Amino acid sequence: MRALKAVNLRVKSGVTKTPPKRDYTAVLAEQLALLSFDALDVADRAQIKRLILDHVGVCLRGAELPWSLALRDWASSFAASGESVVFGTALRTAPNVAALVNATAAHGMELDDTHDSSVSHPGAVVISTALAVGTARRSSGAEIMAAIVAGYETMGRVGRAVGAAEAIEYGYHPTALFGGFGAVATAGKLIGLDAGGIASAWGLMLSMAGGSMQFSEDPLGTTVKRLHGGYGAHNGILATDFAALGIAGPSRAFDGRYGLGNLFGQNPDFEQLARSDGEALEIHRISMKLYPCCRLFHSTIDALRDVTADFTLPLSEIAHIRVGGPALMVTQHMLRRPVSVMAAQYSLPFSLGASLVHGPS
Repeated sequence: MRALKAVNLRVKSGVTKTPPKRDYTAVLAEQLALLSFDALDVADRAQIKRLILDHVGVCLRGAELPWSLALRDWASSFAASGESVVFGTALRTAPNVAALVNATAAHGMELDDTHDSSVSHPGAVVISTALAVGTARRSSGAEIMAAIVAGYETMGRVGRAVGAAEAIEYGYHPTALFGGFGAVATAGKLIGLDAGGIASAWGLMLSMAGGSMQFSEDPLGTTVKRLHGGYGAHNGILATDFAALGIAGPSRAFDGRYGLGNLFGQNPDFEQLARSDGEALEIHRISMKLYPCCRLFHSTIDALRDVTADFTLPLSEIAHIRVGGPALMVTQHMLRRPVSVMAAQYSLPFSLGASLVHGPS
């Protein structure tokens, strides 16, 4: 036999961390399984309706954009495969297909809602999943609203636990990375999975999780970022359906030795996965986008509005603009001559310049 050579493996230290004694993945699954519409107060219900209204408006507009039209053509090959509606059409398809198209439409305008502490856009993924699966299951409005809350809880808590800001710095896009897990929680509630089933579906979703920020480096921007919400909705529904069939995923998808936190996070805080008594729901940690560009730029555009008297200051009086902010503004958002809409929406210089010349809307 040939002698085997010893190989030294360099492993990121976080991957070798011992999991916490408490199974926080199971805790979150149990909390979501017990979540019901009756537990939601008046403010919770009003906020859910606000989120749905915002989502539907953005989705209907986004459904007419080129990438959505391309996916609509693709989805037509699945016509009559289910009862879920593709927005802006009479087309009905399987839930995962409709959710992919609709979530892409919602996420593809850069106007979908934002969960700030997880740096993600849950509405595009979660509400698209809820409407697609809820339609197919003929779920009640109360069931759909509870499922939406479960999805927002998951994306928000998982994002904080993993460390979304650090994940972005290492090149992962949070909506793509966390979205599928939110879709699992939403779809799992609607099809009746118990806590064990939801945790198993998260385990299946773990093998599909990803989402690169490479699009922010490309002068053309490329179209793939538009699909990041759609990928999450589609894959989350698949993982949920497979779990319902008895195809098992591993436990501790978030806090295991090779779980999401240790694979994609630098200093994960798994206690963030468990909701404390009386703690506000994640649906109340949402901000709405006013400008169709990266959410990171919005406070800068607001400040620019203030110092230019609502963009009325003559351009001839502006010599330069100095912006303070996180380092990733420089590393991921300083493309100065974008040649596509996507690249422009992720370019800080272009977004500020366009706001000065044309106004931010």
